[in-house]
Order: sequence, then structure tokens, then C-alpha cells
Amino acid sequence: MRTNQHFSVARTFLPGYINNTTSIYSYMNTVLLKLKRHGLAFLVTQLFLVTLAFGQATVTTDKADYAPGEVLVITGSGWDPGEVVKLNILETPTLCPNGHNLYDTADENGNIFNNAFVFNIRHVGITFTLTATGLSSGLTAQTTFTDANTALSNPTPTTAVYGSTITISSTLTQQGNDNSCVACVGPGNPIPGKTLVFTINNGTSWGSGITNSSGVGSTTVTVTLPVGTYNGNDRLRVSFAGDATPYASQLAQATFEVTPATTSLSAVSGSGVYGNAATLTATSSLAIAGISVSFSLDGTAVGSALTNASGVATLSVPFTSIPATVRNAGTHTNEVQASIAATGNYSAASAQGNLAITARAITVTPNAGQSKIYGSLDPAFTFTGSEALLPGNSYTGALGRVAGETVLGSPYAFTLGTLSAGINYTLSLGGTNTFAINPLTVTVTAHAKSKTYGSVDPP
Repeated sequence: MRTNQHFSVARTFLPGYINNTTSIYSYMNTVLLKLKRHGLAFLVTQLFLVTLAFGQATVTTDKADYAPGEVLVITGSGWDPGEVVKLNILETPTLCPNGHNLYDTADENGNIFNNAFVFNIRHVGITFTLTATGLSSGLTAQTTFTDANTALSNPTPTTAVYGSTITISSTLTQQGNDNSCVACVGPGNPIPGKTLVFTINNGTSWGSGITNSSGVGSTTVTVTLPVGTYNGNDRLRVSFAGDATPYASQLAQATFEVTPATTSLSAVSGSGVYGNAATLTATSSLAIAGISVSFSLDGTAVGSALTNASGVATLSVPFTSIPATVRNAGTHTNEVQASIAATGNYSAASAQGNLAITARAITVTPNAGQSKIYGSLDPAFTFTGSEALLPGNSYTGALGRVAGETVLGSPYAFTLGTLSAGINYTLSLGGTNTFAINPLTVTVTAHAKSKTYGSVDPP
């Protein structure tokens, strides 16, 4: 909807009825010459006359936008008493090539009033320019207005906390008392199924919505604009483009205010596998991307990360950057610290959580070919780990095997036995190698024996 404006021109009753710019310049030169002779009193008198000369004639309308069937009310002031004022109304785009001419006679106070023009359905979407001309004084004044058969309520709400998610809405209705549009819903009724477009900050899109059966269109947005008041060209605006029904285009707007947010942090935690990087996370109460969250481990700063659109910040900390005090496998209570620094848009916040380091998995594979001779003691079993232990860690204990000491029961499967690599590793047995018990080789030497023929063999 247009802002109603009026324009005026100077009166032309300077001494001697000076009617053009050249004469005014000549007159002012004369004033300056006389000033030398007559002094300050003459100057004050002439300035008073110049002030009168530039008095204003005005013309205005009672509304900036009209609906079909409504009456245009024109008023004005500053005209010569009793003079006839011509009121010429031109259309954009043009319907009547010569426009509409109305006339009114200024009263004894120089005021005019006219209500002879009525809008009809053909005027929908037209912008009118009204030029008023005093036929005797030559004064002119101008204003503009429009004709629409629609109305949009100002968008609401008009205030929001930074980072909050809000639903903005506006209502589209038919206005006026012209019933000649057979496809229209009728004066005063909501208009459904039309697209309303929402913008702010001089054109920043805040989405669009289709009007429902109540004429309400809405959009849901997360407020990421900086804290402040948005007015003038930056105001919150809702617009309807109009269509061929015909429903006229329409615009409504309101000053919008963004207030600072009180932030908090939650779900602060860290996790990782011993020897690998640890992942730290924290969730801001503001579901906005780009907020910087700083992380510490056991009081040592390890870096910062920006939140994503869900307000979650994630930081990967290399194993070598994890303080030794919280590097070993286990749960380190409240050793993850997260914080947000205050800005003009939100407050400071901090929180802490646990760091969980999981033991690293190692596969232990017994070496092939391990065995013993029946009746001997088991050797020290050897194995190969799937990777070398990190510095500061070592194996203790030994592999075992399934019980049994017979060649017939051989081979025997290996077990982890008492083998350990400490709290930072979990061990598992790999491979299919087994332990064999081999037969004991025995040499038999016969003793020299004899017997008498016919007797039994000696033992």
C-alpha cells in the first residue's frame, strides 16, 4: 500500500506579483540594495513577505488505498478563498485517456472538499495521480493513491528472540462493497489458496505460505538476523502479487525487533578409541549454524568448532593433543569443558561432560609350529600382535592352551591364558594354529638270554 504524499508550490503574491524565478532574483537584489539604506527593519519586513510567498497549497485523500465501491474523499488547504480548483485524476495503467476531471471552490479559509469520485471493479490494480490546480492563483498540489479489492493484515509477530523459531502469518481478505466480480469470495471474506511472500531486511526471504480457508498464510523461520530493530526498508513485509480473478496485489509491513538470546549448552561429551582422535560434542540451545564453541580437556584448551544448523558443535582432537591425564582408556568424569563467548546476539554459556576412551582392540595370533615332545613341559608360547603397542604399553602374562598331555589328544587349541596388554587394549585370539604333542621316541635294547632245549623262554 502506498504512503500518501502531497506536494505544494509557492504562492505568487510577492510585492509586484513576481511570478517567475528571474523576477524573484531581481527582487532579492533590490532588497539587498535597500537593506543598505533602511537597515534591519526593512530586512525583517521583506523576509516576512518572502515567507508568505512560499506558503503551501495542499491536496490529500482520506486513504492511500481504496476498494471497488468506495468513495474517494479529497481535501486540501492553502488555496485562494473563492477560487475554483481543478482536480485532475490520471490512471496508471490508463483506462480513461483524459483522466477524470472534478472541480471544487475553495471556501473563505482556502479549503477544498470533494467526494464525487466512486471506484469500480475496473479500477482494481490502478495507481491514480491526483493533481489539483488553482484556476486563479495558479497554485498546484499533487498526491497519489491506489485501488485494490484486497487487504492484507500486518504480519505478526513483530518481535522474536535471536535464534528462536517462529511462525509469521498474515490474513488476506477481499475488501470494498462492489459485488460485480463473480469469481471473488465477496467483500469482507477471507481469500484462500493464494501465495503470500514474506521478506525482511530489504529483501531477505523468509519464505512463503498458501492462505488457508481463513485467508491466513504463514511461514516458519529461525531468526538469524542480528539483534536490532528493523524498520524503514528493512521492515518485515508480506506481499500478494495479485491474479486474474481479479484480486489486486497488496503489501503490508511492520517494524520487527530481534532481541538477544540467553544461551545454554547441553549434551557435552567426548569419546574415542585409545590411540585415535577423540570426538568432542556440545549442543547449543540456539539451533543456528556458525556459533563458535570452545573445548578443553582437563582444563587444557584443545580447539573450537562451529555449530551446525541444529546447534551442534563437533571437534576432533588428535590423540597426541589429548592431555596424558585423560588419554588412557576409561571414563573421565566432567573432563570435557565447552563454552560460548557472549556477543551482541546471545549470552555466554558453559557446561561440562564426560570423556569416554575405549580400549583399543588387538588380535593376537599364536605362531605356527609350536609343539613339545610327549612328557616334557610346555614351552613359552609365542605370538604376533595385529599391531605394535603404543609407547608406554607392554604385554604381561602368557598365552595358554587347552588342557591335555596325550599324543592322541593332540593338537590342542591355544587360549589367551593370562596374556594382557593393560587397560588400553582388549585382546582377542586369531588364527587357527594349534599346539602339538609329538610322540616320545624310545630305543629298546634286548638283554642277552639263553635256555636249554625244551625249556620255557626266560623272561
